[in-house]
Amino acid sequence: LLGLGINQLIGMVYFHPRPFMEGMGTPLVPHSAENSFPSDHTTFMAAIAFAFLLLPKVRGWGTALLLLAILGGLGRVYIGVHYPLDIIGSLVTSFIAASVIIALSSRLTGLNRFVYRMVDTIFRKKSLASISSLKKD
Repeated sequence: LLGLGINQLIGMVYFHPRPFMEGMGTPLVPHSAENSFPSDHTTFMAAIAFAFLLLPKVRGWGTALLLLAILGGLGRVYIGVHYPLDIIGSLVTSFIAASVIIALSSRLTGLNRFVYRMVDTIFRKKSLASISSLKKD
């Protein structure tokens, strides 16, 4: 989420059109004409990968996920909705975001527990509601 937030901030101060907006072919999939730098899809995938890479116990998973993130980014270049520099920018943004989160992880433990309890409470209530509605039927 931090990486995507950084992307939004970048988008507020810097606009770069997508390749098809500049007449560089037709994208293979329909896409809205909006800012292309950096790629949100690649940022999302790579931020998770970098977070894993920065944690020694799951570094192997991080390597595999980073490879998939890069392939995903290159796929977005191939289909004509990003430039290669958009993907490189995403990798930089992702690394910064993951580094900040890992550095602050000990301070975020309380927030993580709070969010976990909220999600657990919400889903438990929904689960209980669906069970009680089944009993009524």
